[in-house]
Amino acid sequence: MKRATLSKLNAFILTFIVTAFLFSPVLAQEEPLVLSVEKAKELAEKNNRQLAVDDLEIQTKFNALEKAREDAKILQYSYGTTDNMLDMSLAREVKPIEAETAYEAAKLNKGKNLERLKTDVEKAIYEILLLRKQLELENYRYQVLQERYRIMQVKFSQNIVTESDLDNMKFSVDSKNMDIGSLKDSIAAAELKLKNLIGLRLDGAPLELSAEIKYEPYRNISIDELVKIGIRNNVEIYRLGRNVLAREKEMEVIGRFRSLTSGRYDESRYAYEKALADLETAEANLEVNIRNAFNELLTLEDKVNLAVSREELLKKKLEIAKTKLGTGMMSREQYLAEEQVYMESVFGTLKAKYDYTMRQLEFQVLVR
Repeated sequence: MKRATLSKLNAFILTFIVTAFLFSPVLAQEEPLVLSVEKAKELAEKNNRQLAVDDLEIQTKFNALEKAREDAKILQYSYGTTDNMLDMSLAREVKPIEAETAYEAAKLNKGKNLERLKTDVEKAIYEILLLRKQLELENYRYQVLQERYRIMQVKFSQNIVTESDLDNMKFSVDSKNMDIGSLKDSIAAAELKLKNLIGLRLDGAPLELSAEIKYEPYRNISIDELVKIGIRNNVEIYRLGRNVLAREKEMEVIGRFRSLTSGRYDESRYAYEKALADLETAEANLEVNIRNAFNELLTLEDKVNLAVSREELLKKKLEIAKTKLGTGMMSREQYLAEEQVYMESVFGTLKAKYDYTMRQLEFQVLVR
C-alpha cells in the first residue's frame, strides 16, 4: 500500500515537472509572427502613440479655431481708442486665419507622421531582408574558406604550401566565423528596431517576414510635375503660404488706420515682405531637394542595370567553369573562386536594388 502511494506521488511529481517545462514562459518557444509589409504597417498605425498625440493636437487647434471665430463675431464692431479698434479689427480678421492655418497644419502633420511611420516600417523590413541575405552570403563564404582550408591541408602534407600559408588560411576561416557572429548581432538589432516601430514586445515572438525587397523604378514620370506635387503637399510650405495670407490681411487692416499708426503699418509691411521671401526660399529649396533626389535615383537605377549586366555575365562564365571542372580543365579551387565571384555579384545586384528602393521611399515622402 505504501509503495503504491509513493508510485502515485512520483508520477504526479513527474507530470508536474513535464507540464511546467512545456508551459514555462522562459522555456516555451513562441510561434514566429508572420509579417507582410502591409500587416506591419497596420500594426504600427494601430500601436503608435504619436498618432494619438496628433489627434489631441488637432482637437486643441480646432477648439482654438472655434474660439477665434466666436471672438470675431463678438468683435464685429470696433470701438474705443485707435489702438483698441485696430486690435479688435485684427482679432476679427487676422486671428481666424492664423487659427485655421494651425488647425489645417495639424491635420496635415498627422498625415505626414503616419506616412513617415509607414515608410520607416517598410525600410526596417527591407533592412532585415538584406542583412539576412548578407548572412547567407557570409555563410557561403565561410563554407568556401573551410573547403579551401581542407584543400590547403592536403597541399601542406604534400609540401606544396608552407605552414605560414596554412596558418593564414586558418586565420581567414576564424575571422569569417567572427564576421558571421557580428552580422547575426546586427540582424537581431534590426529586428528589435522593427518590433519597436510596430509596437511589439521586444522579447516577443521571432519575426518571419513574408516580403521581398521590391524594385520598381519610375517610368514615364515628369520631374516638373513631381516638383509641383511636392510643393503643394509640403506642410511647412502650407504654413508659410498661409502666413503670407495672414500678414497681407494684417497689412490691409492696419492700412485703414495708417494715418494714425504709421509705425505699425511699416512693421506690418516688413512682416509681409519677409513672409513672402520665406515662402519663396522654402519653395526653391524644396524644388532643389526634389530634383537632386530624383537625379540620385536615376544614378542608382544605372547602378542596378550595371549590376544586373555584371551578374548575367558572371553567370555565363560560371557555366563555362562548370564545364571545365567536369572535363578536368579546371581545379576545384579555381572553380570555387569563380563561383564565389558570381555569388557575390548576385548579392551585389540585390544591394543595388535595395539602395534604389530605400532612396525611392525617402523620395516619396518628399513629394507626397
